[in-house]
Amino acid sequence: MIEIKNLEFQYNKGTTAEINAISGIAAVIHKGEFVAVLGHNGCGKSTLAKLLNALLLPCEGEIFVDEMNTQDHEKVWDIRKKCGLVFQNPDNQLVATVIEEDTAFGPENLGVEPAEIRKRVDSALDAVGLGKERAKKSANLLSGGQKQRLAIAGIIVMHPEYIVLDEATSMLDPHGRKEVLDTVHRLNKEEGITIIHITHSMEEAAEADRIIVMEKGKIVMQGTPGEVFSEVEEIKKLRLDVPPMAELAHILRKKGLNLPEGILRMDQMVEALERMKTKRN
Repeated sequence: MIEIKNLEFQYNKGTTAEINAISGIAAVIHKGEFVAVLGHNGCGKSTLAKLLNALLLPCEGEIFVDEMNTQDHEKVWDIRKKCGLVFQNPDNQLVATVIEEDTAFGPENLGVEPAEIRKRVDSALDAVGLGKERAKKSANLLSGGQKQRLAIAGIIVMHPEYIVLDEATSMLDPHGRKEVLDTVHRLNKEEGITIIHITHSMEEAAEADRIIVMEKGKIVMQGTPGEVFSEVEEIKKLRLDVPPMAELAHILRKKGLNLPEGILRMDQMVEALERMKTKRN
């Protein structure tokens, strides 16, 4: 698991330009979870992503990735193999012009045997739907969603336990967003890879196992999507939205309808209203 203990981080620490990005965060992310991290711009989400991957090191506190301290310089590469990071802009993450060459870049640099690289590349590209006849094509011809899937393949090939997506769907059109989300949900459910999905999308967060809400560098709420999005007024105070069905359920409760907590989707709303109708009859 990933353990975050009393985490503090400041940019430009000790200078007049010091910015406090993370303030006393403590959390545990268990293997196999799909965790969404929500928060307004500037709340510290992206800083947290870089700290999990050891691109940044804590000013105070500690992060352990499978009991490896991110501040242990001898463990940095092991941590990055365990915990991969996908960034916002897909074009900034590609290092080769051919799809399979880009995927092979990581293990090649670690000196993995060529036969093993071949197996890993084929498996990773199949996992993101870019294998077979596409593998030898130019990465420059891919759509945004396909490029993000290629970036994920470049992480899968390292056999990670965790994948952190730092707003990796925010620059994609709806089709590309769906491609990426379908891929990471499949990796989570079928491969058991832990996903930490940093996003502004309430609909994407609603599909997670657990949501962490950040504000001003702190964790201010966490729980299941049903628990978090039932706190409509609190979420709005944080300048965030809620899924449309959660807001509608909140409005109907205020008008006297006895709807259950945790409604997030249309089918849940229809089912709840049908049950109410049956009881009245």
